[in-house]
Amino acid sequence: MKKIAFLVCTDYGFPVYSAESVCRSLKNTGCSVMPLDYREDDSTLQQQIEMFSPAAVFMILSGTEWGQIVSRLSDLKIPLIGWITDDPICVDYSRRFIHYFHTVYTTEKNASFVYRGLGHRRTAFLPHCADPGLYYHDPRESSVYHSDVCTVLPPSSLLMEYITFLLDYTDWTIQTVGKGWHEALAHRIPQPKLKVVNYWVPPRIARHFYSSAKVSLTLSHRDNPSHNQTGIPAGSPSHEVFAAGACRGFQLTSRRRENSGLFSTPFTPLQVGSREETLALISHYLTDDRTRELSAEACFNEIMNRNTLDHRIKYVITHLDSEEIPHYN
Repeated sequence: MKKIAFLVCTDYGFPVYSAESVCRSLKNTGCSVMPLDYREDDSTLQQQIEMFSPAAVFMILSGTEWGQIVSRLSDLKIPLIGWITDDPICVDYSRRFIHYFHTVYTTEKNASFVYRGLGHRRTAFLPHCADPGLYYHDPRESSVYHSDVCTVLPPSSLLMEYITFLLDYTDWTIQTVGKGWHEALAHRIPQPKLKVVNYWVPPRIARHFYSSAKVSLTLSHRDNPSHNQTGIPAGSPSHEVFAAGACRGFQLTSRRRENSGLFSTPFTPLQVGSREETLALISHYLTDDRTRELSAEACFNEIMNRNTLDHRIKYVITHLDSEEIPHYN
């Protein structure tokens, strides 16, 4: 039985994947598991790991505050496996620390080429997935969660373009959820058809929005040019695609190259490439509840069959001792 220590490192309010879900998925592979708290001081973490003596330390990473932990843990001479979950927006930060890892996984395939180009041979694409412990169908009767179109994302330039376009050309109720929307849409507030939640919500609340909205927009990653100066494009699906799908929410997402390797058709989920295409598709599906439900169910089934946290963790453990790590497909 392999022994795996793991920790989830983030400087965001809510982690993308819960420690409880990661622990459960690791145990499902037959591993003996030791969860660690990244907020502990370095010496405590090192002592805990040394006492447990794991085959590897698995780290799920987001934000720009995990470098010091990784550099200190590398002194233990125990293989570190990192899964970087917010590429490409933080790729300039992440690239500074990849050589501390035995294996690097990233949720953005374009970033994996950057890391390989820097000489890290054990680097591979491991896409986002659904955490069914956090995201599941959980609608609410309260009108707070109901809308024609909803997005649970911060106001990127792309989302702003789409949201303002829909506000200009429709009378739909549109809901935005995430920090920064009040400022981004200040020139539109107050407006009866616009509902703004101007703060981050935890997954237990986000799933109410995904489950209750008629259409969720899960478009491009947020803007963060300060940590992606080279402008590496996002070609892989975001976490929100899988979160909305796991909630059985109907969604429209950005057309991305890597979607084809994870979903069997371009209709699960539906992909868009322009504001006009988005307007046309929403107009159609808002008037056809049954087709909308069938599309959401098809996307949910694909996610549960091949795109959950269990699937990704099993891949990591399967390739723990592999000479080379292939991209996930």
